[in-house]
Amino acid sequence: MRPIPQSQRKRSRQKWSKPLAESLVVPGRRAVAFGLEHAMDRLVSIHCDREPAALELPIPSHVNVDRTDKATLTRMAGKGVSHGGVVACFRPPPVRPLKDLDPTLIDAKGPIVCLDGVTDPRNLGAIMRSALWFGVPLMISPERRTAPRSGAAAKASAGAICTMPLLRVPNLARALDTLKKQGFWIYAAGAAEGSTTLDNAPRNYPLVLIMGDEGMGVRPNVLKRADVVVSVPGEKKPEFDSLNVSVSAGIILSHFFRK
Repeated sequence: MRPIPQSQRKRSRQKWSKPLAESLVVPGRRAVAFGLEHAMDRLVSIHCDREPAALELPIPSHVNVDRTDKATLTRMAGKGVSHGGVVACFRPPPVRPLKDLDPTLIDAKGPIVCLDGVTDPRNLGAIMRSALWFGVPLMISPERRTAPRSGAAAKASAGAICTMPLLRVPNLARALDTLKKQGFWIYAAGAAEGSTTLDNAPRNYPLVLIMGDEGMGVRPNVLKRADVVVSVPGEKKPEFDSLNVSVSAGIILSHFFRK
């Protein structure tokens, strides 16, 4: 990789100024590399604690790299999030409102994914990673009581957060009503009485998949919008009756992936 000229490097030991509120903070070489490869047009800034060439990242020569210290990168990434000496900021993927939904979403290989009460950013990131793999065109979550697109989410997503559109809505139940009017089947993950195991669940397209909180599940007002409630088969044991929500999401998305 061609090294960045000394004149284009920016060295700073000053306290990091928080980026624009809408920017995604992406820590770690792998996640940053994915963002540079697939979302270069939305790159805001790159920050590292070593010579950029040592990171072996595909950084274009015209991009200024902010040389800073490890403590600053740690503050940017968030508590407990490893960054490996590099953090980048990206503008989030553009997203259209439901009333002006992209018609190509109907033919996507994966379902639209709605998150109801998923508050752990690492779960959000892990679901985004699976969602990208299984062709999900859009994710939706409430504006409140939901995981932030934080450094922890970006790290867990392995960079998928840079390309996965996420629409925040004020009322998830109403959003589902809108999607149903547009011809989408609504599926919810849950193990409640009357649920259907994946191997017996019909594949109706286009579809929306609702994933809920691991403890509470999908809220009743949201669940009643579902045409089908699906569960992941497995051997339940006392005090061990469910999977991590990101694991369940990956299994269900695999089932509904249109090859």
